[in-house]
Amino acid sequence: MLPFIYIFHYKVPTNSLMELFLSLCALFTLILFCRKEASFLKHLLFILLMAPIVFISARLFYVLFEKPDLLNTPRLIFSQFDGMTFNGSLIAGWVLGPLIGFLIYKDKLPRILDISAIFTSFGYGFLRIGCFLNGCCWGEIYGGTLSVRYFHPNSFMPYKGIPVHPVQLYDAALGFSLFFALIYLKRVSVAQGRLPFVFLITYSLGRFVTENFRGDSFRGVDIIWGLSISQVFSIIVISICLYFLLRCRPTPNSLKPSSAYEVKL
Repeated sequence: MLPFIYIFHYKVPTNSLMELFLSLCALFTLILFCRKEASFLKHLLFILLMAPIVFISARLFYVLFEKPDLLNTPRLIFSQFDGMTFNGSLIAGWVLGPLIGFLIYKDKLPRILDISAIFTSFGYGFLRIGCFLNGCCWGEIYGGTLSVRYFHPNSFMPYKGIPVHPVQLYDAALGFSLFFALIYLKRVSVAQGRLPFVFLITYSLGRFVTENFRGDSFRGVDIIWGLSISQVFSIIVISICLYFLLRCRPTPNSLKPSSAYEVKL
């Protein structure tokens, strides 16, 4: 495991480096695939606005649901960095992202959101590999063939030497599978702007399943009806997405790739 990397004598968490790398990849992806939709400066502005929003939301979600004691000492929320959550970043990214994106891209927004959905799935898989290296988000005890053990003294996994599910790799496989599936759907898509819904629904279904293998029970595993916080979140996301999809009425041209669709409210 590799929870930290030393750069010029500074100890840098592996996840932090991956987040920086993904931010740069997001900018590169937009420039490469959406160069006709907007200029480099617009893409850069979008990333510079979204990156801190996603980071702050991911951190606050972690504090609220996993470390609420930090609310008593607000100065430690961002000065004492000890964790974030993907669902927190997902909330900010897919609520504020379209609003900020509309101000920047106008009518080009649907294609931007499609590319963002593809990249988000890749980013999720990549970040879960970071979780595996850090030893955070560990799985429940499991003695099967796929089990892993943590021994590194700096690993976030508190139970050293105990075989557990490599649940982070299950989630990484979910992310990368979605990445390739969305690329395929983009090539045969019936309408622009629908890939975010596909991503959110499929991710939430997969996350609902992998949550059953998580071992970090301090996050809250029995919030209601035996469901964890993330499983409740998944149900909410799926319900909202299905509502909007059911309210979407394709135009006659929607059978053609990259056509628009009308939302009937």
